[in-house]
Amino acid sequence: MGVSPAAADPPTTVVVDDVWATIADGTNDLVAFVNTTRDDFCTDEMVAAENAFREWVLGGEVGDPPEFPVVVSATPVTITEKNVGSGNIRVSWDATVPVELWTFEEGKSPSLGNIWSPCIDTDGLVDGTDTAIAAGELFAEGTGQWSFKDNDAQASGPRANIWGDRITASVSGPTGDYSYTVVFKNQIRDFEYVKGSATFSLKPR
Repeated sequence: MGVSPAAADPPTTVVVDDVWATIADGTNDLVAFVNTTRDDFCTDEMVAAENAFREWVLGGEVGDPPEFPVVVSATPVTITEKNVGSGNIRVSWDATVPVELWTFEEGKSPSLGNIWSPCIDTDGLVDGTDTAIAAGELFAEGTGQWSFKDNDAQASGPRANIWGDRITASVSGPTGDYSYTVVFKNQIRDFEYVKGSATFSLKPR
């Protein structure tokens, strides 16, 4: 006779205002600001923190890394959590959010391995100095759907923990209208990282 586990908790939801992402897209050489804008994200405090982090890395990572300021997302996101038993918490959200795509400043690209962080990689300054070069520009902006799922947010046991994001946006800029898609997939099994992937698509529409 089968024995069912103890009844799982019903789903709960919480609305948070700090769900955002900055993404280095090496496929299209773009920086994506998701549920934030560059103007809102790149405050003086954030730029200072990015430069401090760069100096910390170049200095051999001595001591604790610098702290980054809290970023308030453009759109509050409703996160759904469900306890399905055995300490397994499933987390997901599906939100409509603003998306901005920016080009990198002159000479920077993920393929060259010389990027550091979204603000100082687009601001047109060389390594935070006052030497001006061609700054990054707003390539396109619009609205996207951001979906996230994690089947075991606390990695509670020797099972496959799979999580990932999908962002599908319609954006427009000086060069035209585009459909932009980002997909991240990751998997842990037995507390060991198994695999991950990131795919990017930018297509005219």
